[in-house]
Amino acid sequence: MIVARKLTAAALALAVLALPLASFAQGAGPTAQIKQGALKGAAVEGVEEFWGIPYAAPPLGELRWKPPVAAAGWTGERDATHAGASCQPNRDGTLTEDCLFVNVTRPAGAKPGAKLPVLVWIHGGGFTIGTSVGSFGAETDGIQFAKEGIVTVSLNYRLGRAGWFAHPALCKEGPCGNYGLMDQIAALKWVQANIASFGGDPKNVTIAGESAGGISVLELMLAPDARGLFQKAIGESSFGRLEPTSMKDAQASGVKAAALVNVTGEDAAAAAALRKASLSAMPYSGPFTSRAGPILDGKYVQSGIAEGFAAGKQAKVPLLIGGNSNEASLFRPQAAAVDAIPEARKAAAMAAFDPKGTGNKAQVANDMVTRQYITEPDRAISRAQAKAGQPVYTYYFSYVSPGAKAQLPFGAPHTAEIKYAFAGPKQKFAPGPAARQGGQRLLGGLHQDRQPGQRRRAGLAEVHARHRDLYGVRRRGPGPARALPEVPARLAGRGGEGRRRSLADHAEVRRPSGPGPAIAGRARRSASLGVPRGWPGGSGPAAASRSGAERRGPDRRRRRSAAGGSQPRRPRAR
Repeated sequence: MIVARKLTAAALALAVLALPLASFAQGAGPTAQIKQGALKGAAVEGVEEFWGIPYAAPPLGELRWKPPVAAAGWTGERDATHAGASCQPNRDGTLTEDCLFVNVTRPAGAKPGAKLPVLVWIHGGGFTIGTSVGSFGAETDGIQFAKEGIVTVSLNYRLGRAGWFAHPALCKEGPCGNYGLMDQIAALKWVQANIASFGGDPKNVTIAGESAGGISVLELMLAPDARGLFQKAIGESSFGRLEPTSMKDAQASGVKAAALVNVTGEDAAAAAALRKASLSAMPYSGPFTSRAGPILDGKYVQSGIAEGFAAGKQAKVPLLIGGNSNEASLFRPQAAAVDAIPEARKAAAMAAFDPKGTGNKAQVANDMVTRQYITEPDRAISRAQAKAGQPVYTYYFSYVSPGAKAQLPFGAPHTAEIKYAFAGPKQKFAPGPAARQGGQRLLGGLHQDRQPGQRRRAGLAEVHARHRDLYGVRRRGPGPARALPEVPARLAGRGGEGRRRSLADHAEVRRPSGPGPAIAGRARRSASLGVPRGWPGGSGPAAASRSGAERRGPDRRRRRSAAGGSQPRRPRAR
């Protein structure tokens, strides 16, 4: 993988010049000519990588907490064999703000104008951590996609205080708050301007993301400034009922954070002082899931996600959306939370989530939280998408390797599907190499031409016959209770500003009826698990099936970057 290189002070100074000199790339390697200048990449695992490409100017100094501006060009040939710095905090809590880079992985020998399908990956991490490649034990380099004829772009965007921060002094200057979302839009504009140079088709771009990245996908579908920048969308664990933080609350939080660095006032002097302050001196407090994220600014974020979709404001593009069987792992609910459900609702809740009367309250708690935050919102978004007359597919991932079932008794946890979706040659799987193939159908195969909705029924029947125990909505078997931090109301999409929600608030949620989704996440048989051709996954949907208006379907070693953040280790080019 690609290792971030340390910028010297001189190189950093050159980076802000109008035409900085690029690092001289020596030796053989693939090349590309983009708007900014020439690039030399690396041949890795039979594909070609161009990494650490700036898509926007470093958001430093006066550009901190400003909308992204175009990156400068360069003379000579820029070394694109190393990743740029990550936007996530370093081990000491500091942030490397010069982190707005994209990475491109393409098929070997791809030529400009080849019009290959493009996948743009947006990483998760609660809008505070994560990086474009290698996050959460998954190989998100896109090597396997490139082997199947897809150009993959992964991007960094501003995180934490740098990316999701509002203050009265800053908001007087113009658009404020959602700088991370602005970065994502800037990266998509960069893709439109440059991807043809890598052989990609700017008119066949699919955006995909997980967790915070999945939320971002849905926000981008609603953002007017992102219109026309992509043609398909995939949201994994997307929290479709997320409510954005109100601008009033975001600014109040910003004022409190500013006080930590002794900045007061709401004038230009306060804004200037904030831009000189250390972000690490403004730490967060409270639950991880409520620290950063979309802010209701009226421009980039105009409503809650479900509200926007219900009103038909989303981009009119096909959508694949889904989640895992134990998304509750993010919150770790415990059995005692079931006892807190009011007696008037407890019997109905147990009947819905424990129809066999096992009395496994830990399982019930996990199932209820998963349904509340992911499964039900996915179905609501799907209904709204179908109502808007757009293709929509929902998947459900529940595969747990045999060796991990004791540690994961409640199902496939949050982020578990990512490594199956990318399934690169370096990815490790407990079940063995065969496991990589089927899950990769979730995202791969945009180059196929079959129309959405077509199915390979024999393959689907085979998977059901072999793995029907994995297809139930409810996981079986006892398991230890887990701690339950209360979760933010905004993730559930209900409740007043700032209110915390407990499991008792969710007892009205019904267990989904019917035989269950068409995919249960068993990612072992590539001949059986697929999504519609013409989509990332493309062999016809066992993974995504069609039913009426709705279509349903389905560690790596790391080293620290001296330039900031954490980046995965890169194999030598060959």
